[in-house]
Amino acid sequence: MFEVKRAYTEMEEQFEDKAYLQRVEKSVILQAIDTLWIDHLAAMGALRTGIGLQGYAQRDPLVEYKKESYEMFQRLLAAINQEVVFSFFKVMKHAIERRVAEQLGRSLLQRAGIQLMGAAKEAGNQQPSKPSQPSTTSVKKVGRNDPCPCGAKKPDGNPVKYKHCHGV
Repeated sequence: MFEVKRAYTEMEEQFEDKAYLQRVEKSVILQAIDTLWIDHLAAMGALRTGIGLQGYAQRDPLVEYKKESYEMFQRLLAAINQEVVFSFFKVMKHAIERRVAEQLGRSLLQRAGIQLMGAAKEAGNQQPSKPSQPSTTSVKKVGRNDPCPCGAKKPDGNPVKYKHCHGV
């Protein structure tokens, strides 16, 4: 247990962002509890169906159920602790490796905080021209029940709906 605490404090020193560590801890704990609790509930159901056989062995099924369920719960707590520690250090190992790979991928100048810039144009105060954007004319979209824009008329003189004239 002492080694786990020592390894945790060493890992904590490597990360400046304590909020990230807390988010990882929370997600690992919730994941471990979720999966192991489901398994525990299934085991409790199996215990409930099989506890009646203790009566054949001249034992009180209720007492045996309480004893077995308590032992199963203690094993659940130990399994949660083990899974949390194992998963947390596994996730953090990958996070550290990723961060080291990112740092190695950066150039020496980037790590020093130096940024190279190209030569600036000094010929007058010319502002870089913005590319011209095509003008968008506002075209009204014709609805299906609107009169057709071609001007078609019914025999009685009323306009034809777009859906009957050009609409599909």
